[in-house]
Amino acid sequence: MSGNNLMNLFVCVAVLFCTAALGYAVPTPACMEPFKSPPVELSGLREKLTQGRLREFYAGAHAVLAKCDSIDSRQITQQELALQLWMFYYIASAPLYPADYDKATPESIFDDKDLDVKHYMLSFLYVMSRDAASIARRHHLRGKALSDLLATYAASTYAEFRSRYDPDLEAKHETLKKSFIPLNQKYYEEELKKREIGSLVNLQYHVFLNKLGINGTRNELLKNYISVSWMEEFVEMLINLFPGQSGAVKKYLRMAGYKDREIPELINQTVGRTPTTEFLYKGMPKDVQKAKP
Repeated sequence: MSGNNLMNLFVCVAVLFCTAALGYAVPTPACMEPFKSPPVELSGLREKLTQGRLREFYAGAHAVLAKCDSIDSRQITQQELALQLWMFYYIASAPLYPADYDKATPESIFDDKDLDVKHYMLSFLYVMSRDAASIARRHHLRGKALSDLLATYAASTYAEFRSRYDPDLEAKHETLKKSFIPLNQKYYEEELKKREIGSLVNLQYHVFLNKLGINGTRNELLKNYISVSWMEEFVEMLINLFPGQSGAVKKYLRMAGYKDREIPELINQTVGRTPTTEFLYKGMPKDVQKAKP
């Protein structure tokens, strides 16, 4: 099977897996009347995603987001809004790159553009959440439909980040090293002495270590993207979209992968108890209610 066919198969399986894991399919902007059809400008990116050309898709998606950076969400036109919403949909729907541990390929065929683009999109969603109500009024949209769409794209992305982050990856990598070294003890001893790339006698071991490093770096990026500081932005985004609606905020925190028992602590660690967030504490057990430090 060719590389392209393998990637197409991966994308299909990844999309099905994500849908099953989330319990729903990521909704398209077509749920709102003005956005029934995707913009023609994005047809090329849609084709790349469908064909499993993920590296090209993410590079193109980053370029589109960069062009949208200068658009003020308070003055966004309907055409610009359509472009951004469909772009968000494609990015939220696209799978992350597969983990690459193949010792037969000298270099990883992937960069970190997938993580970069999805995180870039989250910044757009946060900014748009502050003006979502006025955007909906100005373009005669159902406010709840727009808020639900933005919240779903963010929540599904955080859920993907959380599911792919492995807190035990470093230990697993050490185990993999130990399983590899006995088979290559002579090379390993020589490498420890020389530390010279040009004198490698076992290229596969060098590739193996490189792949561990790449996957370790990606895992650290995921750890950062789901840290408290970034989750504070997510909770604030939900409060912007659903002011006074505790049930809606918690619905999307669950969608992002948080269990009910984890939500009170997340709220305390991020936004805390303030006049603006007081509604989130209604019905919360008193032993987990805390004032913001």
